[in-house]
Amino acid sequence: FLVIVYLLIRRKKYDVIHLHGDWSSFIFGPFIKKITTAKVIATTYHGSLNSGIIKKCLLIFSLKKSNVCFFNGYEVFSAMRGCCNAIFQPSGVNSIFRISDLSELNNKIYDVVTVAYFRPEKNLYTFLNVAKALPQYTFCLIGYGPQSQEIDNYIKKQKMKNLLNLGKLTQLQIKDILKQSKIFLFTSLKEGTPTVLMEAMSVGLPIVSSDVSGIKYFI
Repeated sequence: FLVIVYLLIRRKKYDVIHLHGDWSSFIFGPFIKKITTAKVIATTYHGSLNSGIIKKCLLIFSLKKSNVCFFNGYEVFSAMRGCCNAIFQPSGVNSIFRISDLSELNNKIYDVVTVAYFRPEKNLYTFLNVAKALPQYTFCLIGYGPQSQEIDNYIKKQKMKNLLNLGKLTQLQIKDILKQSKIFLFTSLKEGTPTVLMEAMSVGLPIVSSDVSGIKYFI
């Protein structure tokens, strides 16, 4: 709404409007196109397939108003390409994750690692419970989010000595941890095309993952 107010006040004209989000953002596309006299509406959808027929219908309705729709998840792209001008555009991997010398991968400290935004759909309690069930192996958790304090409290309550919660790290720091790990465990319940998996594979890690979205296609 603030963006619309800004556009109405400034009265700026644009050729292309790019909307990034869900149906709740896309549905405003035609109005924004009109007030900016734009020729093209492009949308980018990073989510998974919505549960519930109403949300699915709203997503389809709003996407039909766009000239071109980009999807970073193969599953949702496959489901939606019949109702809009759909293009599959997965995320990319930052070049810092390239390994030029394989000797960089010799120093292995952690058995299992994951990187995630700490929220319910990432299903991190499965990762924690696997670590709890396998105390003979070392686990490393990287990330932050709404569940950060909750997860930290759980680790302390369970006295999990084999799990290290590193919190939020820079990309270079993440690369260093990935290089020192043996397996990347990914437990998410909803995804587009997760960049963290491609980063892990770029560093040579084998992947153990839940079978959601299009993950199996690029693995």
